[in-house]
Amino acid sequence: MWAALATLGLAFSAFLMYSAGAIDRVRPTAESQTLAGFLRSMPEPRAALWLESGDTAYLVLEGHPAKTPSVSGPPLYVFDDSERLVDWTVDEGDDAAFHERWDRSRAEPVPVPELRATPEPDAAP
Repeated sequence: MWAALATLGLAFSAFLMYSAGAIDRVRPTAESQTLAGFLRSMPEPRAALWLESGDTAYLVLEGHPAKTPSVSGPPLYVFDDSERLVDWTVDEGDDAAFHERWDRSRAEPVPVPELRATPEPDAAP
């Protein structure tokens, strides 16, 4: 019986470690706090949307889901009109507070290749 409990505990510990690593891979890095840094340092987004809230336009990028059973949806990253990361969620599927802050019902899609074609703010014309 103790061997079975130890095996179960070991399997659960391995699951938690794997899940934490998978979530860390979608967590924004120090470099990805700007849109240009995000596009350089993170995997290419699966989708992008323009979203207006008040007088500000936001760019919402959909990342690739963390490969773990505890996550039901993709990560979302929100950039303001100065191209700074202002919000993100690891799991769009289970984050009701994120949905309240960012109503995407009237958002407009943006082709992902167009994001890479945008010049970086510090690049010379």
